[in-house]
Amino acid sequence: KQFVEFYDGRTALRLELDRMAEDLARGALNKHEYRRRRKTIELRMAELDRALQPLKQDLKAFHPRYAEMLLRMERAEAEIDANRLGEEHFKAQYRAGKISKEAHDRTLEDLRRRVDKAREIIETSLVTLREEAR
Repeated sequence: KQFVEFYDGRTALRLELDRMAEDLARGALNKHEYRRRRKTIELRMAELDRALQPLKQDLKAFHPRYAEMLLRMERAEAEIDANRLGEEHFKAQYRAGKISKEAHDRTLEDLRRRVDKAREIIETSLVTLREEAR
């Protein structure tokens, strides 16, 4: 139960970072404020990650099914991080004029679909853990 609560908090912080990045791109948030808030959020996420480690180990040891579920969640997190880096790369390529608008948009759409799929995997696993914690 505690694992799910911590992970939900981590997910909320990740979504807040995404919203802040969008606000920064739109000009609704200045760079100084973005950096200050991002640093605070990243510190809190690091705290949650440290708190989650022993809970992950306990879940993995409890049952092999949970170990598989956590592995799927870790893969999905890695997919999200990789796609976020890819998105930044393609935005930079587009700004530099190295790729066309169509290629840029198509690639970003594909990357966002992958992120959505990875988030769905994480959410499905969390729902299962939430139900079993009751």
